[in-house]
Amino acid sequence: MAGVTIEELGLNFVKVCMENYWSGCILPVFFLLGILWNIFCHKKKEAWVFLFYTVFLALTVYNPFLVKYVVPKANFENEYYRFIWILPVIPGVAYYAVRLVGLIRAKWAKVLLAVILGGVIVATGTPIPGIAKDFAVAENIYKVPDELRSICDVIHKDSKNEQPRIVFGDDMNMVARQYDPSLILVLNRNYRLYRAGSTVVGNYEKKKDYQIQKVIMDVVSYQMTDTDMKKFKSSLKKTKTEYLVVQLEQNCHDYLREAGCVPVAQTEKYVVYRYEG
Repeated sequence: MAGVTIEELGLNFVKVCMENYWSGCILPVFFLLGILWNIFCHKKKEAWVFLFYTVFLALTVYNPFLVKYVVPKANFENEYYRFIWILPVIPGVAYYAVRLVGLIRAKWAKVLLAVILGGVIVATGTPIPGIAKDFAVAENIYKVPDELRSICDVIHKDSKNEQPRIVFGDDMNMVARQYDPSLILVLNRNYRLYRAGSTVVGNYEKKKDYQIQKVIMDVVSYQMTDTDMKKFKSSLKKTKTEYLVVQLEQNCHDYLREAGCVPVAQTEKYVVYRYEG
């Protein structure tokens, strides 16, 4: 988690990660109240799973003493926040809300309580704009841009390899293999994040393969067309790059053609190049 380190926070690391992750959302409080309600007031055997699960997590991945010494050795400090996902807060809150409604006999009262509880959950949760900006409905069942599907079809028809090596722009690099796992992405995810200024993925400045990929990123992602041509072509060869997918609006197209990249297709927003150097 960005800006949160065990070295700085020590035993408070887990607490701060929890606070940052939930960011003021009080659904975890409802979840814990539901567990206490089940223990002391309205016991149900099937609900004990939430208690046992929570206790197990508290003793293991949420244990600040264990985390302080184990997580750094496992080099999992930046990814630790993913453990918070496994706490069943949402299904737990939904379960206890249904149980509350089930205690009411009158149908009208059940409906009223269900509406009230639903409103409370919505009001105290985190709205979509707080999670994702520029939210838009998916274009297809694969949850990827339609143009990506067209680009993949073009590349597979043009390439002789079953697993072509491709350089995608920043906007498609994260979702390309979500649609087509046969693709091999030339640019390392962490290298891209580091080149973009991320301080939580490590320091790769002295790594040789990062420096090779950085030359490609400089041209394709940052439009640095004053990059040494021989160095760029050498990076493409060393990474065994076969195709480059570049946004049509970018200004590196002349540079790519000069470097030996041949356009094989064009969509509404992208140009697909085959490297023939």
